[in-house]
Amino acid sequence: DQPLEVDEAVLSSLEGLSAFQAVKEFLYFKRETQARRQWWHAIKEFDREQLLVASKLAQKWGWEQIAILTIARGKYWNDLSLRFPVSYASLIEQQTGEKKLDKALVYGLIRRESAFDKHARSPVGARGLMQIMPATGKQIANRLKEKWKSAAILYEPEVNVRFGTDYFQMLLERFDGNPVLAMAAYNAGPHRVNRWLPQGTEMTADNWIETIPFKETRQYVSTILTYAVIYQRQLNQPTSKMSGYMPVIAADTKPPKPSTIYSLPIKSCH
Repeated sequence: DQPLEVDEAVLSSLEGLSAFQAVKEFLYFKRETQARRQWWHAIKEFDREQLLVASKLAQKWGWEQIAILTIARGKYWNDLSLRFPVSYASLIEQQTGEKKLDKALVYGLIRRESAFDKHARSPVGARGLMQIMPATGKQIANRLKEKWKSAAILYEPEVNVRFGTDYFQMLLERFDGNPVLAMAAYNAGPHRVNRWLPQGTEMTADNWIETIPFKETRQYVSTILTYAVIYQRQLNQPTSKMSGYMPVIAADTKPPKPSTIYSLPIKSCH
């Protein structure tokens, strides 16, 4: 990890520009869409050095997704604390602890799904930190005996992470604790993953990933595996190899029960 070092005076100078004051004002009044438009307009002509300073400003504001996207424009990859933030720590700690989920894996999933943007919405309608479809969210709420007001509750981090980790836990149980299958199912739906299972003989996880017919899902699973290993370091956990998340893919797994497993359609890349 080699965090960018930006002089505080340089950061303050950028923050004081009228364009960035406008961004702050939009954020203050919770006008997220206008804030984003203003941000991208403000940095449109920035060179690499200016982009890197801007990414640190976004990080200072706690605007994780914008910081991640901005530093990527500047092509600086070594500031892991910026690129892989440990946000919503107490919430994720609570939910992963209660459900006995691997915290680094859940952080990797959220990083891939929304880059910690609680306002994220995909073109197909998945919402929030863990990108939950409204129909799936409603089913989870009913199962947990919680009131379902509207899809808007999926933008609430506490609700979204509780529902998302519950769903991920169900997928892990469905696929005998195999993270690779559970991640693929989170993206493409368990019904599809069941069809993709090897027939007759088991398969190594890396080979199975290459057989996934959807390019997005192949990349999705591989990306989260990489992120999970990075998050082991970010969370000060014992670092293990990626293979630790990749048990053998067994053949002839029983089909899911329609009453307990929900299907998420393919979600767009973030």
